[in-house]
This record gives sequence, structure tokens and C-alpha cells, in this order.
Amino acid sequence: MQFLYTSFLLAAAAIAIPILIHLFYFRRFKKVMFSNVRFLKEIKEETSSRSKLKNLLILAMRILAILCLVTAFAMPFFPVDQQVRQGSKEVSIYVDNSFSMQAEADNVKLLDLAKSKASSIVNAYGDNTKFQILSNDLHGKQMRLLSKNDALVYIEEIQSSAPVQPLSVIVNRQKQILNGDNRIIYLISDFQKNVTDLPVTQDSLWDINLIPLQASLEKNVAIDSVWMIEPIPVIGKPVTLVAQYSNYSDEAVNAIKTSIWKDKQEKPLGVKDLQPRSKAFDTITLPINTAGIHEAEIRITDYPIQFDDRYYISFKVEEKIQVLALNDGSNNSRYLEAAFGSSQSFQFEQQNTAQIQYSGFSKYQLIICNELSQITSGLGTELKNYMAEGGKVLIIPNSKSNAADYNGFLQLVGVGQLTNWANEKAEVSSINKTSFIFNEVFEGKTDNIKLPSVTGYFGTNWRQGSGIGSIMAFRNGKDFLAQAPVEEGILFLLTSPLNPEISDLVQNAEIFVPMLFRMTIAGNRTEQIAFKMGVENFLTVQNLPTSNERTFEIKGQNGSFIPGQLTQGRKTVLSFRDQVREAGHYDLLFNQSLIDRPAFNFNRKESDQSAYTPSELEEQFGNDHTKVLSQAQINDISNYITAKDEGIHIWRWLLIAALIFLGIETILIRMWRNS
Repeated sequence: MQFLYTSFLLAAAAIAIPILIHLFYFRRFKKVMFSNVRFLKEIKEETSSRSKLKNLLILAMRILAILCLVTAFAMPFFPVDQQVRQGSKEVSIYVDNSFSMQAEADNVKLLDLAKSKASSIVNAYGDNTKFQILSNDLHGKQMRLLSKNDALVYIEEIQSSAPVQPLSVIVNRQKQILNGDNRIIYLISDFQKNVTDLPVTQDSLWDINLIPLQASLEKNVAIDSVWMIEPIPVIGKPVTLVAQYSNYSDEAVNAIKTSIWKDKQEKPLGVKDLQPRSKAFDTITLPINTAGIHEAEIRITDYPIQFDDRYYISFKVEEKIQVLALNDGSNNSRYLEAAFGSSQSFQFEQQNTAQIQYSGFSKYQLIICNELSQITSGLGTELKNYMAEGGKVLIIPNSKSNAADYNGFLQLVGVGQLTNWANEKAEVSSINKTSFIFNEVFEGKTDNIKLPSVTGYFGTNWRQGSGIGSIMAFRNGKDFLAQAPVEEGILFLLTSPLNPEISDLVQNAEIFVPMLFRMTIAGNRTEQIAFKMGVENFLTVQNLPTSNERTFEIKGQNGSFIPGQLTQGRKTVLSFRDQVREAGHYDLLFNQSLIDRPAFNFNRKESDQSAYTPSELEEQFGNDHTKVLSQAQINDISNYITAKDEGIHIWRWLLIAALIFLGIETILIRMWRNS
């Protein structure tokens, strides 16, 4: 047994008071007037022995009562741990407020239960204790210590929210704020396996306590993701979406209804049956008849976990797809102009190499270097920067040029080089129909299609590992058309010009026209049609003409905010950090004008409801400094904390004992007097 206030034990000297009373008061003789003294001797002997017993019992009760009172004020306790924490304490409490805490245990939401346990923890400590209350929101105000009353108020304000934080991030935040002698951490969560990555703590300064709250495992089907097959949507051509569904439970789920909401109308897609722990895919075709921003929402019917039952998407369709041809004064691009002019979806422009407007490159989907006599270092650098931002370049060589006139640029972008011009006839023998350029262009076999032939071409010497791929090849194995990835963009290279005296490609419309169209809408990556909340998101927009300041604003149903922005060349990169809190479509405004409507979806980390059991937590994370509380300890958390941090106090029992001893003394005095 130990004492919190040992100085109070000095008051035990007060037991001298009843002893002195016993010695001097109870031994004092009294005069008794008695008429007959015949029986005095017998009475004296009888009462003397009874009086001594009574006085000794009264004395004992008084001494014991005083000792109990004195000991109670000294606050005795029996330590539970090896060392009881004394002095001031700093306590950090994490309340998991992610969507998974909406599950129920005994008809009570886990979040409400977690808040109740957090309040009990706060109440178990003294008024001098400082508290940090932390949730997945990680607000700035959570990075400071609070008084006991403020902590209780803040706990009540915690609401369910979308952000999901790995527990390693939470523990690091807790350690950043706690710096006292007694640093105590509580983690109240369902400890889902997807986010539980606790660091192993062997530092005796930290006392980490895990409070697992278990709910019955619910069935859950989620829309994991939706993506678009086409790199660039075009008016008049349907876009193809692919939706991925997942069954995260150990039981089969049947007849899950799926639908898509677009243009204020809901269209059923059908029903899905999913086996346990399996995925299913759905192909969705959307007609595109107008330019502008298109929004859609894919839905499923699933209960009770519903935060992942909707997936929002949005994408832009340009009125015209812009193409630029760069020409020397000696050549013309009438074949290119005729090809792109045959479709209303394209806007074809031309510039002379003497008057190139480099600042406008970013607005074009394809730039064609049309039989230039050479690609200068300045133009080559601009084209490389253009492809780094996702642009596409088609090189059509000039038969009168030397290979060296192009090799400086080809080596700059890291694809290799051309070799000398070969004056020999060659016929294209194969088309790579697996490449995007000709994929699904031809129905059936290409046996009846007339393939191009040339009377001369440049040889190639591609750099190993450049990722170059052949699209059309001659019978001798040499490339007629090849493509290579260049950072985020694509480089296309013809080895022979469009001059009809050298190549008959322009006379072969069933190959030439779709080749150009598909090059224009090709891409290394498809358009990002949705953003995931809880991770760092970036949206790239073209620099827009402004006055002095560029003001971007994201506006939703629950308010608006200014995104972070960084200008990089001809584009501005917008970052949203953790400012988006609700799933849905948001307006992206530039100087109060709508320029886009990005879609945001809740993070799917918690779609899988699998969580660690208390025994699994103990086995994987438990040690001398990380304790997993049992259900009995969680149910009586206040007494557990008191016993753990301050030992088992017995002062209440001592006070009760003192009252009992005083009561016995009173009984002895009154009853013995009457006997």
C-alpha cells in the first residue's frame, strides 16, 4: 500500500486524545449516596470488571475511528502497474469518426459509443489534466491542448465525416502535441484492417491504449471506380464507361440494382449478382450529342452501408477538336486540310514556321510538322514541352531533307534517330490493329484493304527502351508509321512524306483519314472524370486571359473555397487538399465564370468492413507500452483508468470504517449505560 499525501499520517498522533480521556476521565472516582452498605463489596467487584471492558471497547473504537480518518486523508492506494503515474498528465484521445463508425452495436452507433467512452476517459482524470481531442478531420484546432471542460464540449461536437486517416498518421499527430512527463494516448476505433498500421512503440514515455469497438459485420457492395475508355470524347460518338462493383462480404449478394443518373433522368442498367469477395464490371454507353460539361452519377441499391453506393463523374466535350499544321513556305497541307475538313468535329489551322505562336500550343490536340525542311532546336524544345503536358506531335518528313535535320529533335525526346533516305520501293504489309490508331477501325479482316506503298523512305534506328511501337510496317520489316510515348504525350512518325509522287497514302482514304482522326484523340491516359476524397488531388487547367489576378473558386452545396494554385508554363495546377467534404459535383469558377464541374467521390478505403478483433490487435500490436483493453475494462473505463493511473484507492472504505467504529462507540455508550 502507498499514500498520495503521507504528511497527513502525522495526524495519527491524535489517538493520544482518547487515550488521555480514558486515563483521566474514566478512572475518576464518583461519590454515590447509598443508605445501606451491606452489598457494596459485591457491587464494586461486579461493576468494576464490566466498566473496564466497556471503557476498553470504547477506547478501541475511538482509536480505530481516528486512525481510519487520518489514513483516509492520506489517500492510500494499492498500485496496479509497477509504477503509478504521479504529477501532471497530458492525454490525447482519438475518436474515429469515419463512415465505418456508422455501424451499430446493440442498436447504438459506434460513433456515439466512441464519444461516450471518450467523455468517460476525460471525466476519469483530474481538473489539472490537459487533453487533446483528435478525429479524422485533423483540423488545426485539434493540435492544441484543452482543459477538461473544453475537451468534453469538443467531444460532443464530433460528427461523422468522409476523411479516413491511417492510424500511423493519427499517432504521429498525437506524439507531436504531447510533451509532458506523463503522455497517455487513447485510440477509440473499430480498427479496420485497411487503415490500422500502428507503429511499434518501445518508448516508455508513451502509454498507448487501444479501445476496440466491434459491430456486427454488415454486407456491403460498393462502386469502386468508373473510368472512360475513350481518351477524348467527341461530339456524335458515344463514350464508353466501365463501372467496377465489389462485394466486400463473405456471403453472395444477389439482385443488386444498378442505374445511371444523367440529364435529370435515371436510367436502369440492370441487376448484378456477386459472389463472396468478388468483383463485377458493367459497360455503360452514353450518347454525346452536345458540347460542354457532361455529368453523370452511377448508383446501386445497397443497405445499410451506403456512402459508397454512388459514383459521380464529369467530363468536357469540346465544340471543336483543334489541330495545327506547321508548314515551310515551300510546302502545303492541302491533303491534311481536306481530311480534317471532312468532319465538323475538327478545327484545322496552319502556321508558317517563320511565324509560329508557341504560346498557343497548349490549345491544340495535335501538332503536325508537315514536311519541314528541319526541326530547329527552339521548335524542338517547345514541342518537347508540349508533349510533356500531354500533347501529340506527328512528324511528316521532307524527302529533300537530311536525317540529321530531324535527329536533333528525336534525340532530344529520347526515341532514337532516322537513318539515310532510301530510294527504293516498299509496300506496307501489316497494320497493328491492337494500337489505338487502328483499333476497331476496320470491320473483319484487312485482306481486302489496299495498303500504302512508297518509292522512298527514311530508315530508323530506335533507342532501346524508348517504348517505340510500330503501327504500319513494310514487308522488309522497316517502319512506315511508328509511335513513342514522350512523358505525358505521344510522338507519331511517318518515314515517308505525303507527296503523291512518293507515297500513295493520301489516296487511300480508308486508312489516311481514320489515322489522322485517331491520332488527334489518342492519349497516353484518359481524361480524369472523377477525384477521390481523402488524397491529394490536382486539376490542371489551361491558363486563361486575365487582367491582374487569376481567381479560381470551387463552389458546392455547402459553400465555397479557394483552391491552391501553381502556374506551370501554359497551365495552372489546382490543388484541393482536404477542403472537399461531401461527394458530388462542384462548380469550378474563374473570375465568377463557370469553366468546369469536377466530380468528387468518398474514399473507398472503408468499403471493406473487415476489422481486427481484440485478440488480433493484442497479437499484432500489443506490448508493454501498447495495451488492448478488454471488454470488461471498456465497459468500466473510468474505474480502469483510475486504477491504472492512480492505483486502487481505499479511502472511501476507510471513511465507511470510521463511521462504523463511531457508530459502535455510540451503541456501547448508550446500551451499556442502560444495562
